Amino acid sequence: MRSFVGKALEAITLRSCGAGTPAREGGATNDFERGFSVPEEVGAFTEALTDNYLKLHLKGCHEPNRWLRCRVERVDDGTLVASQESARELTASAA
Repeated sequence: MRSFVGKALEAITLRSCGAGTPAREGGATNDFERGFSVPEEVGAFTEALTDNYLKLHLKGCHEPNRWLRCRVERVDDGTLVASQESARELTASAA
């Protein structure tokens, strides 16, 4: 997965908006929902999937079910972490 770092790819947003590290068990999906404070450098993210079904955390809050172009910055616990590359949403034909 580290080979994706620095590369641009498309991903479809799922639910919006989480913060911190997603929970591996229990009802809460992330630290924010569990009531823990989130370090400022972690910030909010939106869960997304790439076109080949890799899990991705997209920095910031984004509407669900949108194809966005992003650039992968790092890999954390088997999840790609990326930021949106352009402000425009991809059209269905481009995705």
